[in-house]
Amino acid sequence: MRCHYAVLGVARGATEDDIRKAYRKLVIALHPDKAQQRGEDPQKATEAFREVQAAYECLYDEQERAYYDAHRDAILRGEDPDEYVEEPPTPQKKRRGRAKRDPEDVWDAFEAELWPFFSREAFVDFDDRESEQVLVTEDSLTKTIARILLVGVQAAQRLAPFLNFLWVPLERFCVRAATTTTTTPPGFFPCYRDAFERVNAAERLASQANGAAFEPLPAFGGSGTAWPQVHRFYASARSFRSCRGFREAEPDSLREAFDAAFDRQERRRVEKQLAACRTEARRAYESQVRKLADFCRRRDPRVALRRRQVAEAEAREAEEAERRAEEARRLFQEKRAAWLRERAAEVKDEPEGARFDPDDEVVVESEEEDAVEEEEVRCEVCDKAFGSAAALARHCQSKPHRAALKKRRKAPVAAAPVAPDDASSSSDSSDDSPGAGLANRFAAMATTED
Repeated sequence: MRCHYAVLGVARGATEDDIRKAYRKLVIALHPDKAQQRGEDPQKATEAFREVQAAYECLYDEQERAYYDAHRDAILRGEDPDEYVEEPPTPQKKRRGRAKRDPEDVWDAFEAELWPFFSREAFVDFDDRESEQVLVTEDSLTKTIARILLVGVQAAQRLAPFLNFLWVPLERFCVRAATTTTTTPPGFFPCYRDAFERVNAAERLASQANGAAFEPLPAFGGSGTAWPQVHRFYASARSFRSCRGFREAEPDSLREAFDAAFDRQERRRVEKQLAACRTEARRAYESQVRKLADFCRRRDPRVALRRRQVAEAEAREAEEAERRAEEARRLFQEKRAAWLRERAAEVKDEPEGARFDPDDEVVVESEEEDAVEEEEVRCEVCDKAFGSAAALARHCQSKPHRAALKKRRKAPVAAAPVAPDDASSSSDSSDDSPGAGLANRFAAMATTED
């Protein structure tokens, strides 16, 4: 597997514009149709074109590019986690057996379990095609000699069939030497179905060993899987949690320090370091599984089909809403036009004097001119004026008014002087006036005081 930067011919610090320009140039130069016009092998041109597409898809996405830059060496190695390189024993210590493993190498090995699937080269096309064994013939000298020997062995087998115990192994050897067997990559769905089945198998074994709860990922499915199952798989993969112990991620140096610890505090300190190593390995593995699910989701034809269906449904709903709004506007215009026609007919039938002419001057009489000013209400005791009878009534209940009234009652009342000419007339009219008794009383009181 080649580096994506080398495939596009750009530096590792290239910008998005540089990557886009390099991709466009390579797409034009390596397109299978133009390669066929130039007389080149269409199959090789198709493979090169797919490699360029895979590199562009990885580097143009910011998240995938950051992830690729952080783990570029592990991706390019594509190593098997079960195959650890055993270093030869050093002559000083002369140690035997398996060499110590660096924690970073162990974590890279854990991540390398799924790294081959983070490439466009992991599958051929977006279909359900399984991988196949294909015989490939080459025109090399060794292959040509092996084919000639194969023809001779077959002729000798016909001439001397009693020596089949010799001819059969020789024929198999010539066939293997004359041909080369290669495995074609599977389609998109078998490829990633196998990847997530590996994850489930590893989690199942870990659950059986640790006794932890195991919740397998739903089936990845194929091209004909219904959308609810596809949505269930991606929702579960995004929240993936591993039940593996990741004790393989513990460095040998910490294990030896744990075994050599002489007191409890030292053992606890080393235990925390070992737990941190396991936690880091667990997070790296879970993050890798989730990122693989996101990688598949961005390229899954079923997800793309679902997005198109949702977009089409939203477009249909928008069109239907617009149609209903247009229908409502049309009905409103029709009703308004009908009302205007009816109103015009009614105005036409009205007499000439009853019609309203907006150009005529309308005189509006002001109510202020016809308003009659209300008379003032006064309190004779306190010599105050009030705006209404209610205000006067409230004033009569107040303490100052009562005090003034009491003081006025206690004050002496002076008799008015009476003229002698009018004495006879007043005495004559005293019997007829309604206040004669009260006046006589006041006069008697005044005489007594004198």
